[in-house]
Amino acid sequence: MKKHIVTLFLLLLLLLTACENDIPFRSEGISPKLTMNGFINTDSPTNILYLNYTGKINIGHVDDATVEVYINNELNETAEAIIPEYEYDKQKRFSLKSRFKPGDKVRIEARTADGKHHAWVEETVPDKMDILQLDTINVTLSMNDMYSILKRIFVFITFKDRENEKNHYRIVVEQHKAIKGVSYEGNDTIAYETAREFWPWNDLVLTEGQPATPEELDNGLFERVENKYGVFDDNMFQNKEYTMTVQTWFTNFYRHYSFIPKTLDAYLTVRLLSITEAEYYYLRTLNHIDSDIYENYLDGPPIIPGNVKNGVGIVGFSSESAITIPVIKDLKIDVYEEPSWD
Repeated sequence: MKKHIVTLFLLLLLLLTACENDIPFRSEGISPKLTMNGFINTDSPTNILYLNYTGKINIGHVDDATVEVYINNELNETAEAIIPEYEYDKQKRFSLKSRFKPGDKVRIEARTADGKHHAWVEETVPDKMDILQLDTINVTLSMNDMYSILKRIFVFITFKDRENEKNHYRIVVEQHKAIKGVSYEGNDTIAYETAREFWPWNDLVLTEGQPATPEELDNGLFERVENKYGVFDDNMFQNKEYTMTVQTWFTNFYRHYSFIPKTLDAYLTVRLLSITEAEYYYLRTLNHIDSDIYENYLDGPPIIPGNVKNGVGIVGFSSESAITIPVIKDLKIDVYEEPSWD
């Protein structure tokens, strides 16, 4: 017994000594670095690039800088700084109006006016991959926790991997809703909403070979990272055709304070993006950080991938295919009423 007590005492002493000899983190001598961030889409007429400085706690603001865009080794644009709408908004943004095409070699350089910082990024714009077919199945009407009708829709997206190259992709499912009703004055009115909602757990590729049911996720011994950003590579269907399966859902349970909702029309837009490797690993890291299993005090500060040289940050490039289809027409809406606590 005494032997065990001595052992426990020595262990406690060792732990206390270890705590006293922690090496402190000293950030006084670390100079701020220029950060560049942006997601550039070839189908967008204008893309936004953000510049900041790194900081100990909060990011620092860039007062003056220039941004140049080179396409295939030729200067294509000196980007214009965006004038903020509000005086307190110090975020430095640049509008990139260059039109990028798949296969373009793009270099974006940023320099601060004081000459202390010069950062750049170089990427090749990926080729787009066409959606060959898009199908939906209206599976069921069920009751959710709020006792509203939940319309679940399976979405099947068929595409073919680009051959003989390593590819990285992202799937985005957007809901576009038109909520029609009557104003309190008796006039017809309509409200539009857009949301990104999809359930990735049905698909083999989006779950990296481990699909799961809601019951399995609830009863699982270990929590799993959800692929919220819909990123994947072609490891499981290289050079082949593949049909991806996701779910999305709609409710007929709404509350609009400005008018009385009556019916719902809805469309789905499925976007299939070819993305750069840097963006793929960046979004995979965000999946982990945004998941319920990530604990900063246990896991430590995350190492976030980037592709900015002589600085930090991520500038992603993507090409996309998109299809929009109608999925709901004149669904009757049940108006949500605030509960009475009398």
